[in-house]
Amino acid sequence: MKIQIKILAFVLILLLVISVAYLLFFNQEVYQVEDDDIIPPEITSITGDVSGLAGQPKTISVMFSDNTGVTSAELFYKPASAMYWSSKSILSGNASILLPSDSLEDMFYYIIVDDAAGNGPVGDPSVDGSLYYVITVLKDTDGNNNDGDVTNHDSIGYSFLELPKPKISCSECPKIAAMVDELYDSGDYPFYYVTLPEENDKAAARIKEYNVWGYPTIYLDGGYDLIVGSNTQKSVIGDKILSSVARDRSNLSVTVTAERKDNSSEITLTILIDNYESELYTGQLRVYLTEIISTTGQGNSPTRFSFIEFLIDEEIQVPANKNISLTRIVDISEFDDENLMIFAVVFNSETHFKYSQPPDKNQFNAHYVDAVDATTVVEDGNLPPEVGIQTPSAKYLYRFGKQIRKTLTGNTILLGRTTLVAYASDDSKIEKVEFYIDDKLMKTVTGEPYEWIWYEFTIGKKTITVLAYDNQGKTASATIDVLVFMKWPGLFSRTV
Repeated sequence: MKIQIKILAFVLILLLVISVAYLLFFNQEVYQVEDDDIIPPEITSITGDVSGLAGQPKTISVMFSDNTGVTSAELFYKPASAMYWSSKSILSGNASILLPSDSLEDMFYYIIVDDAAGNGPVGDPSVDGSLYYVITVLKDTDGNNNDGDVTNHDSIGYSFLELPKPKISCSECPKIAAMVDELYDSGDYPFYYVTLPEENDKAAARIKEYNVWGYPTIYLDGGYDLIVGSNTQKSVIGDKILSSVARDRSNLSVTVTAERKDNSSEITLTILIDNYESELYTGQLRVYLTEIISTTGQGNSPTRFSFIEFLIDEEIQVPANKNISLTRIVDISEFDDENLMIFAVVFNSETHFKYSQPPDKNQFNAHYVDAVDATTVVEDGNLPPEVGIQTPSAKYLYRFGKQIRKTLTGNTILLGRTTLVAYASDDSKIEKVEFYIDDKLMKTVTGEPYEWIWYEFTIGKKTITVLAYDNQGKTASATIDVLVFMKWPGLFSRTV
């Protein structure tokens, strides 16, 4: 028996020595490869000097190569009179710049790239902006050329985004929603967007049309482009929006208005669609009624432009160089009229086969957006609060209030005392925030930080609800379901 133990120990030691030697050799080889990489990357082609219309995005393209691979590529750009350069990644090979609509000042740009070994930076036409390409900004001719024919009727187009939101809390969706909100609030990107909550039957039917593979997913212009998952950057979303705006589309415009007489619960909805093409246009008109700020949400972030219903969803035909007008009387008595936004979207009848799981899975029929417009029912109305639950985050395990890791089951699990943290803001003022457990009021907080330490004997599935009030009495709530395992305070307590 002793001999067997000695043999086993010898074998284990031998394996350990071999493993260490292998690792040392392997690491030496890796480092040797890095040390041997002395070849700088190369920019092989670039868009160069171009022109573009004021208010329109301009896409810059670049091709580069390297023996091991380019790891960074930056597009630097600025108006001619600006002192400092702005920058964005162009590692994908394409990036768009939105040309200013209020100025005919030219734009300058240049590109630099580098590899992992730091053999760069390599620039075209320079690495410091001393040399640059010029984007000549041209005035829009307001839709008429010298022959008097109708061309492009509008200097700025808009992209339209749809964001499906699942019934079950999505741990990564808040990250993407926050990026989209920031892009929208910046005013630098011409787009509108609608959130499609799966618990709404009509929104669920729209989600089914897209054959959604996973969450989060953003659909741009009816499926012309999409972004799947949370492993992306805000700049990438912005570039895709600008590229979508710049794409070729039918020369069409749509205008939506909503008029309400004083003390009336009804609005007159009018949709005007102009066809500037020399042939018949066929498509689908969808008019989305949404809440600007969702008053009932689930998960960690507020929801904006949450779909309520389609006010119009029908096929349309617009004769060449003509327009059509549609009018509907809509009852809005069950809604907060100050919190309503209406989007009129025209989808082309032509079908394109796209995939919600790129490159070739979860096929759906895409109908690209040709025109979009939006209007509020009440201009500059008082909005309800924006509210979300920051802690706990959906689908994470917490131990004594500390976030440990994502759960394998997709449940949100709390072990021991946990500090619940809410986010709340308003266009006027937050009056108070209430914390509920299974509809029972547990705590009222009247000032920041909006948090409460939950510590009681409880086991099982519970629902946390945070209810925020503004100073004009409007409310909004957010909820999250959790599995909780807590003991009596002080009973078998541990020293921390």
